[in-house]
Amino acid sequence: MTGFDDFLDLKTASFRSTRLAVFTGVSGSGKSTAIQWLIQHHPDFQNRPIERVIGGGLDWTVPAVENGLVVVDDLIRPRELYKLFRLLIRGNQVLLAAHLHPAWFAPLRIGWSTQLWRTDVNHEKLARHLKAERIEFTRAALESYCAEYGSSYLDMNHILERYPHCSFDRALRLFRKYCRMEQTALNS
Repeated sequence: MTGFDDFLDLKTASFRSTRLAVFTGVSGSGKSTAIQWLIQHHPDFQNRPIERVIGGGLDWTVPAVENGLVVVDDLIRPRELYKLFRLLIRGNQVLLAAHLHPAWFAPLRIGWSTQLWRTDVNHEKLARHLKAERIEFTRAALESYCAEYGSSYLDMNHILERYPHCSFDRALRLFRKYCRMEQTALNS
C-alpha cells in the first residue's frame, strides 16, 4: 500500500477519554496500519510508552501493565475477550485490532468509553489504492470483489501479484478461473 489512506478519518478523532479503540475487519483491511498510524502521528498518543501484545490465539499473556497504553494486535476468538477485560479493569487504554464482529464488544462498551471502526466495509479506499497504483478497474469488478472478499488490501494485492500487468478486472477473472480449476482438481 502506498501511503496511509485515512479512510476512517482518524486525524479528527479524539481519544483522550477513550479507553478502548477497536478496529475490526477481515485480514489485510487496514486494522494494524490504522493503529500504527495513530501511535506514530495522532497527538493523543505521542510520547507515550506502549506495551504491545500479539494475539491470534488463547496463548497470549496479559501484560502486567496498569494505567498504560496497550496495543493488542489480532484478537480472533471471542474467548480472548476476557483478556481484554483484564487489561481494561487495570485502567489501561487499549488499541485493538480484531477479527470479531462489532457486536462482541457491546458488553465492554457498557463499562468503558469505546470507539469502534470497521475497516472492511469501505470500497472507496480500494478504488483510491488502485488509482494510486495506476491499475485500471471498473466499479463492477471492485464491487464484486468486495462482496466476495471484503475490503481487503491483502487479498487484492495477492490477486494483482499473481497476474501482474493486467487490469484489476482481468486479474480478478483469471484468479477466479484458477480457483474454480483448483477446486475441480481437488474434488476429482
